[in-house]
Amino acid sequence: MRSQEIIWTALPNGRKADTFRLSVHVAPRLITDEGLPAPRLQLFRDFMNWPANPIKFQVKIGGGTPIAAKIVTMPPAANDLWTAVFKADTFVRPHKFEPLLGRKVRSYPVRHIRTFIKDLYTQLVAASPTDHPDFSRLMSRGDGQGQRSLLELNFVDEFSLREDRKGPMLQQLENRFPFIDREKQTRWGAIPFDPNEPPVMSFLQLETFHQPPPAIFRLPSLAGGVTQGTLTRWLINVTDAVAIDQPLAELSTAKGPMKILSPWAGTVKLLNATPGAVIKVGDPLLAEPGAQSAAAASMTKDFVKKMEPFNKKPTLNDSGPEGAIDFHQMLSFAANHPALMRLLGLVVDLEFKPGAVPPGASSVQLLATWTPQLTTTQDFFPITRCLIGPESFQAAPRASDPELVDGALPFDNKDRYEIVEIDHDGVGLKTMHFADNLGRSRLSIHYTDDTPAKYAPPSIRSGGLSMARVGHAGKLVDSFQRSKSLNDSYKTAPIVLDEHHFQQLPVHANKSRSRAGSRAVAKDPFPAGAEWPLAGLVR
Repeated sequence: MRSQEIIWTALPNGRKADTFRLSVHVAPRLITDEGLPAPRLQLFRDFMNWPANPIKFQVKIGGGTPIAAKIVTMPPAANDLWTAVFKADTFVRPHKFEPLLGRKVRSYPVRHIRTFIKDLYTQLVAASPTDHPDFSRLMSRGDGQGQRSLLELNFVDEFSLREDRKGPMLQQLENRFPFIDREKQTRWGAIPFDPNEPPVMSFLQLETFHQPPPAIFRLPSLAGGVTQGTLTRWLINVTDAVAIDQPLAELSTAKGPMKILSPWAGTVKLLNATPGAVIKVGDPLLAEPGAQSAAAASMTKDFVKKMEPFNKKPTLNDSGPEGAIDFHQMLSFAANHPALMRLLGLVVDLEFKPGAVPPGASSVQLLATWTPQLTTTQDFFPITRCLIGPESFQAAPRASDPELVDGALPFDNKDRYEIVEIDHDGVGLKTMHFADNLGRSRLSIHYTDDTPAKYAPPSIRSGGLSMARVGHAGKLVDSFQRSKSLNDSYKTAPIVLDEHHFQQLPVHANKSRSRAGSRAVAKDPFPAGAEWPLAGLVR
């Protein structure tokens, strides 16, 4: 059976005198059990040439009488472009919403990295303006009054052979992930932003962002409420390559022998227990340096296939249904390009005249009238909260902690944004490794008569001007939950959206300055599936 769902989302896009403008995002979800494992677009005749479908639009303001709207998209949708991109044999993977909850979102506090680098280099220049700083200045303990030192990033404890500080710190970081999957004995979510975090923990987050720490497999929950068991024997060895669901070990428990299966595909790095040891649920069993969950392994497999254009292209012929890019993914990629979306007829600009509308908070909803060829078509029309002013018509901010203030991103709010003018990834990692090398250079096994006394700190490269959103990782996890909630309920009740459900493209800096400082105003906005799963993908 074939079916198609289309979500028509309205986003206010300004007004001029008595004429209101609205952008419409069209998000199809195609579902079928025919033609498996590789259904083709020809099963969905409406999308063989989407721009050719005659559609009439109406708009409802505040739940009132529908008002006829005029299509003003320029340039208009191009039939020849659609048919050149989407052909009859285009692969259609039946749509299935995949929530992103339960995953770790790795990030790092850009503000802390930038501030530490800025303070450190300012102090080094002031103390040694014409020559490279010496070791004692670079690794001094500081004065507790804001004096920075690379010693704060050093993992070689007191310049001795003890190099075990990093492991416990990494475990502290992992324990800060806020949510717990008790069945898998793992944590997920995002590490909360801590304004008073020690520099070393911020730099560790930067490092694990680029290279996640070794995966540690802990004894998961056992059947029958068993909480512990005695390790009878290992079924694998260090350096063995294991597959997902491969037996790893045998346990003797109060309810009989049990086999422990691998949640990963990878190579075993370390066995954390010996036969005869009593292991409780949550105790570490083994570690694997590049271990991946089943979902991550599948994603990596697809990614590798897509990155081998001369060997395995992301097509059905080369990669099969598992690795090929399908119709829904193509639409999701296009959503980053507003002009292309308009040419494909997936974003439609409308104008309408609602007459006398009182200013203030209201709502807007789109109605689309068309005749689909597929009789099992369902149309959904979310309601968008909006604000109407004498010269404005825009999506309403969310009730608490809105992202937009007066239609603009409040870059002057230092609690939310940090201006970044350096390549913080590059200089942060180089500074961290520089500090570690300095510490090791004074260990007795490395120190010699010709060990340098002065060192050149890593060079800083400009990354252009950018803005970092403070605490963004946590907000991303929140958006995963909102996305799932929206997807769970859009079929049963009208969904009410506001500005934080939409991706504003593009953002440009307003030349004028308000009294509060610089502002960035979102122009040409339309929803692109960043949170509300309009295109079937949460990106």
